[in-house]
Amino acid sequence: MAENSNSSGKSNSAIDPIKGMQDFFESLQGDKKNENNEPIPINPIDGMINLGIDFLQGAKEKEKQVINNLKDGAQQLTESFTQNAQQIMNVVSDFVPLMKPPVEDGVYFISPANNAGLAFDVNGYSKDDNANLMVYGKKSANASDNGNQTFNIKLQKNGSYQIIACQSNKALTHKQGDSTLRQYSFNSDASQDWFIEMTGIEQFAIKNAASGLYLTVNRDAAPNQSIKLDNFGTEAQIFKFIRLEESKAPVENGVYFISPANNAAQAFDVHSYSSNDNAALIVYGKKSASASDNGNQTFNFQLQSNGSYRIVARHSNKAFTQLKGDSTLRQWSTKSDSSQEWIIEPANNGSFKIKNAATGGYMTVNEKAVPYDEVKLITAVKGVQEFKLIRI
Repeated sequence: MAENSNSSGKSNSAIDPIKGMQDFFESLQGDKKNENNEPIPINPIDGMINLGIDFLQGAKEKEKQVINNLKDGAQQLTESFTQNAQQIMNVVSDFVPLMKPPVEDGVYFISPANNAGLAFDVNGYSKDDNANLMVYGKKSANASDNGNQTFNIKLQKNGSYQIIACQSNKALTHKQGDSTLRQYSFNSDASQDWFIEMTGIEQFAIKNAASGLYLTVNRDAAPNQSIKLDNFGTEAQIFKFIRLEESKAPVENGVYFISPANNAAQAFDVHSYSSNDNAALIVYGKKSASASDNGNQTFNFQLQSNGSYRIVARHSNKAFTQLKGDSTLRQWSTKSDSSQEWIIEPANNGSFKIKNAATGGYMTVNEKAVPYDEVKLITAVKGVQEFKLIRI
């Protein structure tokens, strides 16, 4: 029988859709065969189901991959932000100290870091140009003649400082070709500009802006040694700035009577004018400032580098001492411990409390003290613990 043809001459035989789908899925399956090496027939419906399952599984894997990528990206972003934030904080923390000048404007003593008993000093209290700077025994902050040891520190716009001697109003200067620090009238060049560089806690090096050299003292600096300028490299170039307001001592060095605040007619007295160790301090009728025999009632107050005082009887040259286990104030030969160090604390109406640095015991007398009553050392508030210091 002849096949039907359309007008174009092409075959008009019907196409079996099921057979077509089966052929399609078999092509996807490739050459998979069963145990008899025969092609595995595929049910078109099963093929469509399997294709849908494959699609859904692929979509799920793709979704999982996208989610994992998003998680990884978020983690990397977080880590990067954290790291960058830490780097920013590190930079800020390094920069913040630079925003504050190393030394505030003010009036200071300048002392070698290894010897607070010395200070910069304009030689001979000179007010002349070219006067040299040296180190000398540090004067009291209360002393009226400390102007050649105190310096006005002024920060400049470029970050350097001018350092000006208070007594002469002249500036510390490094003249070219001169290795000695000197004072001169103001000029407009960098020879009078100084960079103050922090080298440790409250310790500084001082560099001249013009020469780049640092202020230098001898390692074992002694009074009257000139201050030099040299390349940086030794501990003899490290200094401390002691602000005048902060270093003012409650009592100036000098010779004083010590009287109970409630009885100016009495005074501390070394018993029986003794010059021996262990002699007790008592209260007794106060002698005249002009009396030739007042040495056992007058005492030399000597400020120490740590802010305490040594109190020395003039007649014996022996120091107030609190012996271990002894509550009586006594005199003793010079010792190197804190039993002879005394903290003077301002009290009421110009009077003072006097405390032993070793024990914390305060000098104390009976409220109604009579001659020969001993001066005691007591930590509790008891009796009279405030005294007037009468300078002679």
